[in-house]
Amino acid sequence: MVFEALDLSKVAGGLQKKSKFGPKGHDPENMLRALLAKRLENIRYTKTLVERLKYDPVFRYTCGFPIAGKTPSEATFSRFMQSLSDNLYFLEDILEKLVVKAKELGIIDGEHIAIDAIKLDSYDASVPKSEIIHDGEQPDWGSKRDTHGNQIRWFGWKVHAAVDTKSELPIAVNVTHASVNDGIMAIPLVEDIKQRYTSTISPKYYIMDIGYDFDDVYRTIHGQYNAQAIIPINRRAAYAPPEGLDWDCTPICLWDIVWSIGAMIMVQSSSAALICRVRLTVQWALTGALPVTMALWLRNRYLIIQDILLIHAEDQPNGKSYIMNVPLLKEPLPG
Repeated sequence: MVFEALDLSKVAGGLQKKSKFGPKGHDPENMLRALLAKRLENIRYTKTLVERLKYDPVFRYTCGFPIAGKTPSEATFSRFMQSLSDNLYFLEDILEKLVVKAKELGIIDGEHIAIDAIKLDSYDASVPKSEIIHDGEQPDWGSKRDTHGNQIRWFGWKVHAAVDTKSELPIAVNVTHASVNDGIMAIPLVEDIKQRYTSTISPKYYIMDIGYDFDDVYRTIHGQYNAQAIIPINRRAAYAPPEGLDWDCTPICLWDIVWSIGAMIMVQSSSAALICRVRLTVQWALTGALPVTMALWLRNRYLIIQDILLIHAEDQPNGKSYIMNVPLLKEPLPG
Protein backbone atom coordinates (compact mmCIF):
# COMPACT_ATOMS: atom_id res chain seq x y z
CA MET A 1 0.00 0.00 0.00
CA VAL A 2 2.83 2.39 0.86
CA PHE A 3 4.81 1.64 -2.29
CA GLU A 4 1.79 2.16 -4.55
CA ALA A 5 1.70 5.85 -3.57
CA LEU A 6 5.42 6.40 -4.24
CA ASP A 7 6.86 7.27 -7.61
CA LEU A 8 10.48 6.12 -7.44
CA SER A 9 11.11 6.23 -11.18
CA LYS A 10 12.85 9.61 -11.11
CA VAL A 11 15.33 8.46 -8.49
CA ALA A 12 15.82 5.06 -10.07
CA GLY A 13 16.33 6.64 -13.49
CA GLY A 14 19.52 8.30 -12.32
CA LEU A 15 20.82 5.05 -10.84
CA GLN A 16 20.41 2.84 -13.87
CA LYS A 17 23.49 0.98 -15.01
CA LYS A 18 25.09 2.90 -17.88
CA SER A 19 27.29 0.11 -19.20
CA LYS A 20 25.77 -2.48 -21.56
CA PHE A 21 28.32 -5.07 -20.55
CA GLY A 22 28.36 -7.36 -17.52
CA PRO A 23 25.41 -8.69 -15.51
CA LYS A 24 22.14 -6.85 -15.76
CA GLY A 25 21.80 -6.39 -12.00
CA HIS A 26 18.72 -5.67 -9.96
CA ASP A 27 16.13 -3.02 -10.70
CA PRO A 28 17.01 0.19 -8.75
CA GLU A 29 13.33 0.72 -7.89
CA ASN A 30 13.20 -2.68 -6.19
CA MET A 31 16.39 -1.87 -4.30
CA LEU A 32 14.89 1.40 -3.11
CA ARG A 33 11.71 -0.36 -1.98
CA ALA A 34 13.79 -2.84 -0.03
CA LEU A 35 15.65 -0.02 1.75
CA LEU A 36 12.37 1.71 2.57
CA ALA A 37 10.92 -1.58 3.82
CA LYS A 38 14.00 -1.98 5.99
CA ARG A 39 13.13 1.26 7.76
CA LEU A 40 9.39 0.55 7.93
CA GLU A 41 9.97 -2.92 9.35
CA ASN A 42 12.61 -1.66 11.83
CA ILE A 43 15.26 -3.92 10.33
CA ARG A 44 18.52 -2.61 11.72
CA TYR A 45 21.16 -4.49 9.75
CA THR A 46 21.53 -5.05 6.01
CA LYS A 47 22.41 -8.67 6.69
CA THR A 48 19.00 -9.16 8.31
CA LEU A 49 17.32 -7.51 5.31
CA VAL A 50 19.09 -9.89 2.91
CA GLU A 51 17.93 -12.91 4.90
CA ARG A 52 14.37 -11.58 5.06
CA LEU A 53 14.30 -11.16 1.27
CA LYS A 54 15.72 -14.64 0.79
CA TYR A 55 13.36 -16.57 3.05
CA ASP A 56 10.16 -14.46 3.01
CA PRO A 57 8.49 -14.69 -0.45
CA VAL A 58 5.70 -12.24 0.47
CA PHE A 59 8.19 -9.63 1.62
CA ARG A 60 10.30 -10.26 -1.49
CA TYR A 61 7.30 -9.84 -3.79
CA THR A 62 6.18 -6.66 -1.98
CA CYS A 63 9.57 -5.10 -2.67
CA GLY A 64 9.23 -5.95 -6.35
CA PHE A 65 11.69 -8.85 -6.66
CA PRO A 66 10.57 -12.00 -8.52
CA ILE A 67 9.50 -14.77 -6.18
CA ALA A 68 11.58 -17.43 -7.94
CA GLY A 69 14.53 -15.18 -8.82
CA LYS A 70 17.69 -14.18 -7.01
CA THR A 71 17.74 -11.53 -4.30
CA PRO A 72 20.45 -8.89 -3.72
CA SER A 73 23.42 -9.80 -1.56
CA GLU A 74 24.81 -7.67 1.25
CA ALA A 75 27.62 -6.47 -1.05
CA THR A 76 25.06 -5.46 -3.69
CA PHE A 77 23.20 -3.32 -1.18
CA SER A 78 26.47 -1.76 -0.07
CA ARG A 79 27.35 -0.72 -3.62
CA PHE A 80 23.82 0.54 -4.24
CA MET A 81 23.84 2.74 -1.13
CA GLN A 82 27.20 4.16 -2.17
CA SER A 83 25.76 4.99 -5.58
CA LEU A 84 22.75 6.54 -3.88
CA SER A 85 24.94 8.76 -1.69
CA ASP A 86 26.88 9.89 -4.77
CA ASN A 87 23.65 11.05 -6.41
CA LEU A 88 21.92 12.84 -3.55
CA TYR A 89 20.77 15.63 -5.82
CA PHE A 90 18.08 13.27 -7.15
CA LEU A 91 16.62 12.97 -3.66
CA GLU A 92 16.96 16.71 -3.03
CA ASP A 93 15.06 17.48 -6.23
CA ILE A 94 12.29 15.09 -5.22
CA LEU A 95 12.02 16.72 -1.79
CA GLU A 96 11.83 20.16 -3.40
CA LYS A 97 9.05 19.10 -5.78
CA LEU A 98 7.09 17.45 -2.98
CA VAL A 99 7.33 20.59 -0.83
CA VAL A 100 6.14 22.81 -3.69
CA LYS A 101 3.24 20.44 -4.38
CA ALA A 102 2.28 20.32 -0.70
CA LYS A 103 2.31 24.12 -0.60
CA GLU A 104 -0.01 24.30 -3.61
CA LEU A 105 -2.42 21.86 -1.92
CA GLY A 106 -2.41 23.90 1.29
CA ILE A 107 -0.77 21.14 3.33
CA ILE A 108 2.31 23.25 4.10
CA ASP A 109 1.89 26.75 5.51
CA GLY A 110 5.51 27.89 5.29
CA GLU A 111 5.26 30.92 7.61
CA HIS A 112 6.41 29.17 10.80
CA ILE A 113 9.49 26.97 10.50
CA ALA A 114 10.99 24.92 13.34
CA ILE A 115 14.69 24.04 13.20
CA ASP A 116 16.28 21.30 15.27
CA ALA A 117 18.78 18.45 15.12
CA ILE A 118 18.54 14.76 15.96
CA LYS A 119 21.16 12.08 16.42
CA LEU A 120 21.78 9.44 13.79
CA ASP A 121 23.65 6.38 15.02
CA SER A 122 26.35 4.85 12.85
CA TYR A 123 26.41 1.11 12.25
CA ASP A 124 30.20 1.23 12.14
CA ALA A 125 32.09 0.15 15.22
CA SER A 126 32.80 3.16 17.45
CA VAL A 127 36.40 4.32 17.83
CA PRO A 128 38.16 6.55 20.39
CA LYS A 129 38.13 10.29 19.73
CA SER A 130 41.88 10.28 19.18
CA GLU A 131 41.48 7.91 16.22
CA ILE A 132 38.63 9.71 14.45
CA ILE A 133 39.38 11.06 10.97
CA HIS A 134 37.77 14.50 10.67
CA ASP A 135 37.20 14.56 6.92
CA GLY A 136 33.45 15.25 7.00
CA GLU A 137 32.66 11.75 5.77
CA GLN A 138 33.55 9.64 8.80
CA PRO A 139 31.26 9.38 11.83
CA ASP A 140 32.40 10.76 15.17
CA TRP A 141 31.17 11.32 18.73
CA GLY A 142 28.34 13.72 19.49
CA SER A 143 26.70 14.95 22.68
CA LYS A 144 23.52 16.93 23.40
CA ARG A 145 20.56 17.09 25.75
CA ASP A 146 17.34 15.34 24.85
CA THR A 147 13.80 16.65 25.30
CA HIS A 148 13.86 15.78 29.00
CA GLY A 149 17.19 17.51 29.65
CA ASN A 150 19.24 14.32 29.84
CA GLN A 151 22.74 14.42 28.37
CA ILE A 152 23.17 11.76 25.65
CA ARG A 153 26.23 10.67 23.69
CA TRP A 154 26.39 8.71 20.46
CA PHE A 155 28.73 7.72 17.67
CA GLY A 156 27.55 8.65 14.21
CA TRP A 157 25.97 11.63 12.56
CA LYS A 158 23.56 14.48 13.18
CA VAL A 159 20.50 15.32 11.05
CA HIS A 160 19.61 19.02 10.91
CA ALA A 161 16.07 19.65 9.71
CA ALA A 162 13.82 22.63 9.03
CA VAL A 163 10.18 21.58 9.47
CA ASP A 164 6.91 23.31 8.68
CA THR A 165 5.08 23.57 12.01
CA LYS A 166 1.59 23.23 10.50
CA SER A 167 2.15 19.97 8.65
CA GLU A 168 5.26 18.77 10.57
CA LEU A 169 6.82 17.96 7.20
CA PRO A 170 10.52 18.66 6.48
CA ILE A 171 11.34 21.26 3.87
CA ALA A 172 15.14 21.30 4.22
CA VAL A 173 17.54 18.68 5.57
CA ASN A 174 21.28 18.57 6.14
CA VAL A 175 23.46 15.78 7.55
CA THR A 176 26.75 16.41 9.33
CA HIS A 177 29.04 14.46 11.60
CA ALA A 178 27.83 14.28 15.19
CA SER A 179 30.17 16.85 16.73
CA VAL A 180 28.89 19.82 14.67
CA ASN A 181 27.18 22.43 16.85
CA ASP A 182 23.44 22.86 16.23
CA GLY A 183 23.67 26.65 16.05
CA ILE A 184 26.18 26.58 13.19
CA MET A 185 23.69 24.84 10.89
CA ALA A 186 20.75 27.22 11.42
CA ILE A 187 21.76 29.77 8.80
CA PRO A 188 22.65 27.14 6.12
CA LEU A 189 19.14 25.67 6.49
CA VAL A 190 17.54 29.11 6.23
CA GLU A 191 19.66 29.86 3.15
CA ASP A 192 18.66 26.53 1.60
CA ILE A 193 14.98 27.39 2.07
CA LYS A 194 15.52 30.82 0.54
CA GLN A 195 17.28 29.46 -2.54
CA ARG A 196 14.92 26.54 -3.19
CA TYR A 197 11.55 28.12 -2.41
CA THR A 198 11.95 31.84 -3.15
CA SER A 199 8.64 32.09 -5.01
CA THR A 200 6.81 29.46 -2.96
CA ILE A 201 7.58 29.82 0.74
CA SER A 202 8.31 33.02 2.70
CA PRO A 203 8.89 32.12 6.36
CA LYS A 204 8.14 34.85 8.89
CA TYR A 205 9.27 33.04 12.03
CA TYR A 206 12.00 30.50 12.74
CA ILE A 207 11.51 28.64 16.02
CA MET A 208 14.54 26.98 17.62
CA ASP A 209 15.61 25.64 20.99
CA ILE A 210 18.13 27.09 23.42
CA GLY A 211 21.10 25.62 21.55
CA TYR A 212 20.62 28.17 18.75
CA ASP A 213 20.80 31.26 20.98
CA PHE A 214 23.58 33.12 19.16
CA ASP A 215 23.62 36.80 18.25
CA ASP A 216 24.60 36.03 14.66
CA VAL A 217 21.50 33.83 14.18
CA TYR A 218 19.14 36.64 15.25
CA ARG A 219 20.87 39.33 13.20
CA THR A 220 21.27 37.27 10.03
CA ILE A 221 17.68 35.99 9.97
CA HIS A 222 16.30 39.47 10.62
CA GLY A 223 18.69 41.42 8.40
CA GLN A 224 19.11 39.15 5.40
CA TYR A 225 15.92 37.09 5.37
CA ASN A 226 13.37 39.57 6.75
CA ALA A 227 12.14 37.11 9.39
CA GLN A 228 12.18 36.73 13.16
CA ALA A 229 14.07 34.09 15.13
CA ILE A 230 12.24 32.88 18.25
CA ILE A 231 14.74 31.23 20.61
CA PRO A 232 14.75 30.79 24.42
CA ILE A 233 17.53 32.73 26.11
CA ASN A 234 20.60 30.70 27.05
CA ARG A 235 21.79 31.87 30.47
CA ARG A 236 25.31 30.47 29.98
CA ALA A 237 25.95 30.68 33.75
CA ALA A 238 25.04 34.40 33.75
CA TYR A 239 24.40 36.04 37.15
CA ALA A 240 21.54 38.22 35.92
CA PRO A 241 19.42 38.64 32.76
CA PRO A 242 20.20 41.38 30.23
CA GLU A 243 19.55 44.92 31.44
CA GLY A 244 15.92 45.93 31.11
CA LEU A 245 14.72 42.32 30.59
CA ASP A 246 13.80 39.32 32.71
CA TRP A 247 14.98 35.75 32.05
CA ASP A 248 12.19 35.34 29.47
CA CYS A 249 13.46 38.47 27.66
CA THR A 250 10.28 40.33 28.61
CA PRO A 251 10.84 44.10 29.13
CA ILE A 252 10.63 45.31 32.74
CA CYS A 253 10.32 48.78 34.25
CA LEU A 254 12.60 50.46 36.80
CA TRP A 255 10.97 48.56 39.68
CA ASP A 256 11.57 45.13 38.12
CA ILE A 257 7.92 44.92 37.12
CA VAL A 258 7.13 43.07 33.92
CA TRP A 259 5.66 45.05 31.03
CA SER A 260 3.04 43.49 28.82
CA ILE A 261 2.70 44.99 25.35
CA GLY A 262 -0.87 43.78 24.99
CA ALA A 263 -2.21 44.84 28.36
CA MET A 264 0.15 47.79 29.09
CA ILE A 265 1.57 46.31 32.30
CA MET A 266 1.49 42.91 33.94
CA VAL A 267 2.83 43.14 37.48
CA GLN A 268 3.43 41.13 40.60
CA SER A 269 1.07 43.12 42.86
CA SER A 270 -2.08 45.18 42.22
CA SER A 271 -0.75 48.13 44.26
CA ALA A 272 2.42 48.30 42.22
CA ALA A 273 0.32 48.06 39.09
CA LEU A 274 -1.69 51.12 40.06
CA ILE A 275 1.40 53.16 40.82
CA CYS A 276 3.05 52.25 37.54
CA ARG A 277 -0.08 53.09 35.56
CA VAL A 278 -0.58 56.45 37.31
CA ARG A 279 3.05 57.48 37.06
CA LEU A 280 3.18 56.52 33.40
CA THR A 281 0.00 58.49 32.76
CA VAL A 282 1.44 61.57 34.47
CA GLN A 283 4.56 61.31 32.37
CA TRP A 284 2.41 61.15 29.25
CA ALA A 285 0.60 64.29 30.42
CA LEU A 286 3.88 66.15 30.70
CA THR A 287 4.51 65.41 27.03
CA GLY A 288 1.03 66.57 26.04
CA ALA A 289 -0.35 63.11 25.43
CA LEU A 290 -3.28 63.58 27.90
CA PRO A 291 -5.57 66.51 28.76
CA VAL A 292 -4.29 68.63 31.66
CA THR A 293 -7.47 68.17 33.70
CA MET A 294 -7.14 64.40 33.63
CA ALA A 295 -3.47 64.68 34.53
CA LEU A 296 -4.32 66.81 37.58
CA TRP A 297 -6.93 64.30 38.75
CA LEU A 298 -4.44 61.50 38.39
CA ARG A 299 -1.85 63.62 40.22
CA ASN A 300 -4.06 63.89 43.31
CA ARG A 301 -4.72 60.15 43.37
CA TYR A 302 -1.03 59.47 42.91
CA LEU A 303 -0.02 61.70 45.88
CA ILE A 304 -2.49 59.90 48.16
CA ILE A 305 -1.09 56.51 47.24
CA GLN A 306 2.48 57.81 47.48
CA ASP A 307 1.98 58.81 51.11
CA ILE A 308 0.66 55.46 52.35
CA LEU A 309 2.24 52.80 50.16
CA LEU A 310 5.67 51.17 50.18
CA ILE A 311 6.67 48.62 47.59
CA HIS A 312 8.22 45.49 49.05
CA ALA A 313 10.54 43.73 46.68
CA GLU A 314 12.92 40.85 47.03
CA ASP A 315 16.44 40.74 45.67
CA GLN A 316 16.37 37.22 44.18
CA PRO A 317 20.10 36.85 43.37
CA ASN A 318 21.16 37.76 46.96
CA GLY A 319 18.15 36.32 48.74
CA LYS A 320 17.69 39.58 50.68
CA SER A 321 14.60 41.67 51.25
CA TYR A 322 14.55 45.43 51.10
CA ILE A 323 11.98 48.26 51.06
CA MET A 324 11.92 50.70 48.19
CA ASN A 325 10.03 53.99 48.48
CA VAL A 326 7.59 54.93 45.78
CA PRO A 327 9.31 57.47 43.49
CA LEU A 328 8.29 61.06 44.29
CA LEU A 329 6.22 62.94 41.77
CA LYS A 330 8.16 65.80 40.25
CA GLU A 331 6.64 69.27 40.48
CA PRO A 332 5.18 71.24 38.94
CA LEU A 333 2.56 69.80 36.61
CA PRO A 334 1.15 72.08 33.97
CA GLY A 335 -1.87 73.97 35.34
